[in-house]
Amino acid sequence: MSVESRSTTRRRYIARYLRDLRDSKRYTLEAAGRLLDRSPSSLSMIENARQGVRPRDLEHILRRYGVPIDGPDARGLIELTRQDTRSGWWAVYGDLMTPEALDLCSLEANTGSFRHLAVDSVPGLAQTEDYAAAMIMNQMGDIDGAIGRRYVEFRMERQQVLHGPHRPDLHFIIDESGLRRAPAGDRVMRVQLERLLQLSEHPGTTIQVRPYESLVLIGPPYSILQLARTNITLILVEQLFNRWVVDDQPKARQYQEAFTRASALLPTPAESRDIIHRIASAL
Repeated sequence: MSVESRSTTRRRYIARYLRDLRDSKRYTLEAAGRLLDRSPSSLSMIENARQGVRPRDLEHILRRYGVPIDGPDARGLIELTRQDTRSGWWAVYGDLMTPEALDLCSLEANTGSFRHLAVDSVPGLAQTEDYAAAMIMNQMGDIDGAIGRRYVEFRMERQQVLHGPHRPDLHFIIDESGLRRAPAGDRVMRVQLERLLQLSEHPGTTIQVRPYESLVLIGPPYSILQLARTNITLILVEQLFNRWVVDDQPKARQYQEAFTRASALLPTPAESRDIIHRIASAL
C-alpha cells in the first residue's frame, strides 16, 4: 500500500494532515491501524513522512476517518498524491541539484499561481540567461565552467512552466535595488529589464516595483505557490545557502496577507512599468 514519493513537501503535508486527523479522532496508532486495516508501523511511517501513499489508499483512509471524499480537503490531498509520483525534466539534474531544489521544480510544475517577493535581484523565473549566469557565478564563486553552465541550464529549464498550456498566474514584487544592481554590466541588465517589460505585457503577469523612497516593509524574499487543483498554499522562504517550505496553512495565510498589504501600497503595475522603463533607458 506504500508508494515511492518524489516530493518531500507533498509527503510532509499529507503526513501532518493525517496525523492531526487521527489525533482529532483520539485514535492511538493501534486503534487507527485496526480501523484502516494496516499495521501501526506502516501508519506511523506515513504520518512521519517516511513513506508515501497511493491515491486509492488515501481515499480509503479518509473515508474511514469520515472525511467527505468530494470535499475540498480530500480532493486536494488526493491530487497531491497524484502529483507526487510524476517525474519531469528536472530528474536529469539529480546529480547536480539538491532534492529540495528538484522538489521546488515539481511544485512549480503544478502551481496555479506564483507570487514572489524579490529584494536584491530579479526572480529566477524571469531571469535572462546572461543575467542568470552572472548571478550564479557571483553566488558560487570559482566553480568549473561546465558545472556553472549546467546550473544556468537548470535555471532556464525552470522557465518551461511559463510556456506550457497550464501557465501559472505570476505576481512579482521587486525592490528597486534589485533592478539597479547589474551583476554583469549595463548591457546585460538592460536586456534583463526589457525581459521584465515583456513579461509584464502578459495578461497573467503582474509586476510591481518597490521604489527606494517607499516606506513599505517587504522583508526577506519568499514565494507563494498556490498548488493547482487544490486549496493548498505553500510558502518558500529563501536565503543564500538555505531555503525552507512553510506548509502550515494558517502561517501561509499570514504570508499571503503580508504580500497583499504590500501590493496595495506599492505603485500600480502601469506605474511600475514606467519605473522599469526609466531605469532601462538610463543604462
